[in-house]
Order: sequence, then structure tokens, then C-alpha cells
Amino acid sequence: MATPQDDHPFLITRPISDPEISRTIGVVRRRGGTLSPAAERFLKMSRTYELTRSLKTGLGLSI
Repeated sequence: MATPQDDHPFLITRPISDPEISRTIGVVRRRGGTLSPAAERFLKMSRTYELTRSLKTGLGLSI
């Protein structure tokens, strides 16, 4: 579950660090369709984050 990083009036979150949990996510889009500016920005940010993470960890880029 994605949770807010800042203080929340009703929720308390605790990270799970052992064992580390990860997941693969994907983006589905219509072939030939256009994306909203927000969706375009999200994809750009996702690719930039993944590239940065891949360079830091030595993992292959999967986008």
C-alpha cells in the first residue's frame, strides 16, 4: 500500500525493512493515443528515476 510520507492526522506508517519488499510496476497506454501533460510528466519522471536507480545499483534498465 502506498502511504503518505508526511505526517497524517489519522495514520501512522512504519517501513518494512527486513525482509526488503519490492515490486515490478508497468504502464499501459493506448497505441497511437496521446497522453495528458500530467501523464507525460509522470512517465518522464519514472524513466529518470529508474535510470538514476539503475546507474547507482548497477541493475539493468527495464523501461
